[in-house]
Amino acid sequence: MQRFRIIFIISSIAILFSCAKDKLEENGEVCTDDITYQDDVRPILERTCAYVGCHDGSSAPGDFTNYNGMVPFLNSDKFDRRVIDRRDMPPNYSTGPTALTAEELTMITCWAEGGYLEN
Repeated sequence: MQRFRIIFIISSIAILFSCAKDKLEENGEVCTDDITYQDDVRPILERTCAYVGCHDGSSAPGDFTNYNGMVPFLNSDKFDRRVIDRRDMPPNYSTGPTALTAEELTMITCWAEGGYLEN
């Protein structure tokens, strides 16, 4: 009986530690397609960010109506930090949408992981 307990304890510890370093994907999505600003991301940004009074180049910092206007935010990681990491853009006080859908967030995350392709 004592031998069974020892084997059980050692086996349990081995099982626990064997999975400790497995990394789970955060959203379960795998980015397989080339996501581009022009074809995929721009429509999302036009609806959620680049409308009158926000990131349209006239009010809030940044002009998300075109790729070149986004480059400073992409290079400085401000876009990633606010949209992907903190998920506080669009803000809850926005006159437009106050959050990205799960599909939109996945699309933007894949765009970032793919290197922010323009076309």
